[in-house]
Amino acid sequence: MKKYFSFLIIFFAVIIISLLFLVFQNYQSFSAYQKEITTKEQDLRSQEEYFQKIQGIAEKLEENKDLLAKIETGLPLNPEVPELLAFVQKSASQSGLALGSISLGSSIVDEKTKKTKVNFIVTGDYDGLKKFLSFIENSSRLIDIDTIHFSYPEKIDDFRFNIKITAYSY
Repeated sequence: MKKYFSFLIIFFAVIIISLLFLVFQNYQSFSAYQKEITTKEQDLRSQEEYFQKIQGIAEKLEENKDLLAKIETGLPLNPEVPELLAFVQKSASQSGLALGSISLGSSIVDEKTKKTKVNFIVTGDYDGLKKFLSFIENSSRLIDIDTIHFSYPEKIDDFRFNIKITAYSY
């Protein structure tokens, strides 16, 4: 009986130790999963905060849509030379000047901006030149007037203006 009793004690001890070993392994797995869940929850919270910030920025951009459109027209992505030349033609005709020859100068690429130089000749009176310069100055496109040379030909009323401009894009 003693052998039977000692055998039962050893048997139960082995079972209890085996159960404790299995429980300890499961507890370690549970702890690892719990840490992983905590890490994932923190990642999720940080992503939610990030998306909320992006949503706030998107709302601000939507509120300032008109200003962004002005910036886009002021500094277009491409030089869009035909549009620039059409603007020069329209401004010259609205100011009472006659547009003569047009020649494209060099295109210079800086770090972030592209500069397109355009030379053209307009003829007309001084008031027309003032109006024309006002159109260019008040345009939404970023344009610098580099030089203006003028000559007074044989006609009394008309000056000949040689204008060089630089248009910017990015």
